[in-house]
Amino acid sequence: MSDLIPITQTDDGRQAVSGRALHQFLEVGAEYRHWLPRMVAYGFTEGQDYTVISDRVARQGRGTVERQDHILTLDMAKEVSMIQRNEKGRQARAYFLECEKRAQSPVAALPDRRALAQMVIEAEDRADKATAELAAAAPAIEYHDRFIADDQDVITVEDWGRQWGLSRPQAFDLLTGRKVIFRKSVTREFSNKAGEVVDRNEYRPYSDYRNLFDLRPQHNAPRYHNGQVRQTLYVKAAASFLLANAMKLPGTPGGEQVSA
Repeated sequence: MSDLIPITQTDDGRQAVSGRALHQFLEVGAEYRHWLPRMVAYGFTEGQDYTVISDRVARQGRGTVERQDHILTLDMAKEVSMIQRNEKGRQARAYFLECEKRAQSPVAALPDRRALAQMVIEAEDRADKATAELAAAAPAIEYHDRFIADDQDVITVEDWGRQWGLSRPQAFDLLTGRKVIFRKSVTREFSNKAGEVVDRNEYRPYSDYRNLFDLRPQHNAPRYHNGQVRQTLYVKAAASFLLANAMKLPGTPGGEQVSA
């Protein structure tokens, strides 16, 4: 197992693991490029919980192509393993816990298969509460994974809010208030209604949540006075539950009501 999920150290001395190596060990059905953003949406932060890296790999008949990987802290790797809700996830989490213990004693050997099996049993006992919370969200997660397979499908922020019982103002106020999206001034132009030059704003996602959104040009809409094409921010359809979960809306683990 140590060969399949090698432990490295970050520049600040923390233990870390490759996201692709963990994905391979967990035997996840989804492609890595789709799976990792879904994991990040559980509340992890770039620069704190993971770092994005790129390398080039050989592809048959295509020369070399750029491939993205992520260096996960051991804490993130443990939580991601637990989220999988399967035997592989429990094994990985138990292994990471043991690696943390043994980091204080470098001469100690890593566990053999028998010791690892015992660690898995103990880890299952400790993870009961977290597993129950995730099980409550399983039907919604399964629905999105099975029936919203096209990562190109999008919905408006207003429609996303309606799915979760929010009005249009509530949806935008929630996402802007919790630093998920923000209004960006893209140009200034004269407004006949206001009788003066005003900012023209569009919504953009903060970097931690950009994988949940899609920014699309509106070629059929009138352009701004400077000729710039208007752009609209959409929620990726497959990310609707993940975004709601990150906002802790009713129907998600730890969900809470949103004030009117």
